[in-house]
Amino acid sequence: MSDTKKPGASEGCTLAVSTRRVSPVQLDVTYLFHNGSPQNAYLFNRLYQEVSRERVFLTNRDLVYVEALGADVILSKKIFPVPETLDVERPNVPAATKVEAGADLEETFTILLPLRPFDPYRRRPQEVLSAPPVERRAFVEIGFFLPKPEGEALANQVETTEGTAHHFYPFPIRAQLLLRAGPLPDALPILLPK
Repeated sequence: MSDTKKPGASEGCTLAVSTRRVSPVQLDVTYLFHNGSPQNAYLFNRLYQEVSRERVFLTNRDLVYVEALGADVILSKKIFPVPETLDVERPNVPAATKVEAGADLEETFTILLPLRPFDPYRRRPQEVLSAPPVERRAFVEIGFFLPKPEGEALANQVETTEGTAHHFYPFPIRAQLLLRAGPLPDALPILLPK
């Protein structure tokens, strides 16, 4: 069980989502984050799988975590909790985008269908997935942080494939806030582990 704060603990921030079908196997998902709080917000939306030798975070705007939860699928950009059954050297903490108080951030990512479960700790090479895919309601979830002004000093500026971002490390996952929007207009197909 994660000790991340539950979706809806928005602190005055909101999340809206829309989609556009590009092809039968490609969907554009756009989310709009509004920072309605009096503090700057840092969105954990710069997901990466590696850091180069030059210390560049190899981010990709289309990288999104895919999690099957009951009858739903969650598409997320957040600090993903380390599974209790796994021992890791360093938890994966995404780089963050600063959204000033009262400002908005809009971003579009593209997903390929059918979806496949994905998170930073998943070992997939030998994973056998079910066929055919199953249809699930889909939601978008964004993780963020509202630091006090003195907490902003803990952010390191880092270079990413998409430009300069901020990185908080180490970061206590319990301080992450989550916003969830959806369900998306159409159910999405997902291949699940057997």
